[in-house]
Order: sequence, then structure tokens, then C-alpha cells
Amino acid sequence: MNSIIKKSIIFLFLLLFFLFLNFSSFSGSFKNFFYQNSSGMQSFFWDAGQNISCFFKGFLFADRLTKENEVLLKENQKLFAEIAQFKSLEKENEVLRNALGLNLKEDFDLVLSQVISKDTWQDYLLINAGKNEGLKENLPVITPERILLGRIDKVYDDFSRIILVSNTKSIIDVEIQDRDTYGLAKGEGGFKVLLDLLPKEKEVREDDIVVTSVLGGSFPQGILLGQLKNIEKQASAPFQRAEILPFFNLQNLNYVFIIKNFETL
Repeated sequence: MNSIIKKSIIFLFLLLFFLFLNFSSFSGSFKNFFYQNSSGMQSFFWDAGQNISCFFKGFLFADRLTKENEVLLKENQKLFAEIAQFKSLEKENEVLRNALGLNLKEDFDLVLSQVISKDTWQDYLLINAGKNEGLKENLPVITPERILLGRIDKVYDDFSRIILVSNTKSIIDVEIQDRDTYGLAKGEGGFKVLLDLLPKEKEVREDDIVVTSVLGGSFPQGILLGQLKNIEKQASAPFQRAEILPFFNLQNLNYVFIIKNFETL
């Protein structure tokens, strides 16, 4: 680096000298003598000048290359964002198509929303729809597969919090499918749901399907909830109890439907 700087100084000095010589009043014979004896030196400094020129061109090229890379990086980031948005829209369209296949759109007034947070410790979900989408507290929430998740607990302008059926605040009127038997599904926390107040004289079996009941009017009738497990029937107790294994799978849950309006019998 130092040698290049020194060559640059000498080169500039000689360049100025040659310019002075060309525009001075020295005789032609003197100039010819000087050029003839300094031709080797001129060649040397011409090469040095070329090296210096390449050196500074390298700086300019590197700067231009850096700017071009920055432009390309921004274009790539924009492209990735567009691809992500396209995939998100594609996924939403797929969810809506599945909903049409299950007649959800015909049965209910729905709002599609994306799950943005999952609180597995307290059995909550956070979605990106709220008051601006016409949502309010206690509206039922289901999966695209028509499985009950829970209900809206709190509503903000652009977000809402959902309490799952397993949340300790959750109590739902349910029935055992095809058995004309009713009870209460109570959230126990930790994704556990208890079926309580099940009449003792009613016959139920493990793996029986539990759906929402018309009683209470808080949920549409016939929405899937889960399956019966570990049925307890004690002689001294007036009711049976059992566990309900919820059908939903939070791990793969990205979208939900909020039921804004439904008919009750």
C-alpha cells in the first residue's frame, strides 16, 4: 500500500513536469533529448499509473458492487414477502374450500381468522380478528373441520382471545351422540375436559362421541367436541363422570372460524 502511494506521488510530479515541458518555451532539441533519455522511465511510470488507476477503479467497483448487492437483497426480501403472502392467501383459500365442503358457510355466518399465539399453560389462543371484524365476547370458535375449540373471552380492535373448552372457565352443555343423554363439559386445564352431571341410569361407553347440545343456547347444536374416556360410575353418586378427549390438535392449528350468528331450536 505504501509503495503504491509513493509511486502515485512520483507519477503526479512527473506528469506535472511533462506538462510544464510541453507548454514551456524550451527548444525542440532539448525536449527531444529529454524524451529520448527518459523513455524507459516514462514506460515505468506509465505502468505504475496503470496500477494506480486499477487500484482506484477497484475501490469504485467494490463500492458499486456493494450498492448493487444491497439493491438485490432488498428485491429478494420483497420477493420472499410476496411469496409468503401468496402462500398465506393460498392456505386461506384452501381452508375456505374445505369449509364449503362441510357446508359451514351455509350453516353459519363465519369469520376466518389466523391463530397468532397459543398459551398452552392456560388454554388460551390469540387470533388476528376483533371488533373491526364484528366480533364480540362469547362467540363460538371452531376449527375448519367443524370441531369446537371454545369461545371468545376478550375482544380488542384487531385481536381476540379464545378460551379453549379445556380452560377452567369453560362450561358447555353437551350430549352423547345417538344416546339421548346430556351432561356438562367442564374445563379442567391442561387440555383436560370433564363430563359431569351425566345421569347414572344412562348407558354410555368409552369412545362415544360428545357434541354440543341445544341446551343453554350458547353454542350451535351438534358441533363435535371429543370422545369419552375413563367413565366413572359410583353406587353412592347420583351422576356418572367421564373424561372427554378433545378432537382438536393445536399443533397443526393455524386458522379458526368464529361463528357470528347461528339458529337455535
